[in-house]
Parts: sequence; structure tokens; C-alpha cells
Amino acid sequence: MVDLVADPNFAHALLDKVTKIHIGMWQNFLDVVGGYVDVVETADDLGTQNSLLISPRLYRKMIKPYHAALNAAIREKTGAKIFFHSCGAVMPRIEDLIETGVDILNPIQPLSGLMEPDELQKRFGDRLIFHGGLDVQNLLPEGDLEQVKRHVRKYYESLGWERYIMAPTNTILPGTPPENIVAAFKEAKLSGLV
Repeated sequence: MVDLVADPNFAHALLDKVTKIHIGMWQNFLDVVGGYVDVVETADDLGTQNSLLISPRLYRKMIKPYHAALNAAIREKTGAKIFFHSCGAVMPRIEDLIETGVDILNPIQPLSGLMEPDELQKRFGDRLIFHGGLDVQNLLPEGDLEQVKRHVRKYYESLGWERYIMAPTNTILPGTPPENIVAAFKEAKLSGLV
């Protein structure tokens, strides 16, 4: 990450090489199954629990062109949706991700004030599908059944059944009460029937 600023020529050379490797892997894979897949996943964590890892300007200059190139290469081989994974508070980066060709954003971490579902819907809801939102850090391991159900309902009410796929934001932690997991998925099913 230091090289993005300290030695941008090296960073571009490295990013170019890594992107070409990814493109080659996707092309080989999609040459065989491109007509049969509905979703392909790419990933590149861009945020922390409370901010971005790099500035918007640096992202646009150093990273965004490679995301766009990878997504364009994928689009040449398949009509599948592009599912992009980035943990963290990436709200300021979402417009850029849409511009690079992202269709589905994961994991929609429930970070208070930073990734609010109402704001996501208002700003991006007609252009993006949201995946995740089910808090594995606090809600599932420590919440009660009603808190879990309210959380799931809020996400469906904010984002809509057609544009939201409820899923854990990451791996469910050991010790999480199974009844909380079951309650979340039952509530998701009920939300879809409304």
C-alpha cells in the first residue's frame, strides 16, 4: 500500500501483472462455463470498520482502472452478474464500484452511520443488489430473537426483496446461538412473502 504513493510506477506494474493473471484465470474458466453461470465473484477489501483504506483520489488513480479492466474482461465472456466483496465502510466507494461494472455488493456490514440500509437504498438501490447485512460480530452471537428479527425486517424494508439478499456479513462465529441463525432465515422468508 505504501508503494501506491511512494513508488506508483512499481505499484502500476504490479497491479497490471496481477490483473492480467486474474483476467487469464477468468477467461479460462468462463470459456468453459460462461454460458451457465449466473454470478461471478471478485474481491478486494477497500474499507475498515470505520473508514476507507485509501483516499478516493488514490483509489480512482491507482486501483479503479484495474477493477474496471477485470470486470470488462469478465463481461466479454458471460452475462453473469458481477458480485464484488469488500468488507468495511465502503459507502464512499460504491459509485466507483458501480462504474467499474459491479452488480452485487457484499457484505453490507451493519456499521452504524456508515453503511445504513436506508441510505444505501436511496443512493444506489436502483443500480445495485445488496448481499449480507446480517451482523456476525454482535447481533447473532449476543442478540435476542426479537433483535435478530427486527434487524432482518429493517434490511428488507429498506432495501426491498428484489434488491437484497440476506446473508451473514462474514463467517458466523463459534458460540453463536443456533436459534438466532434460524430466526434470521425464518424472518427473511417471511419478509419475502409480504
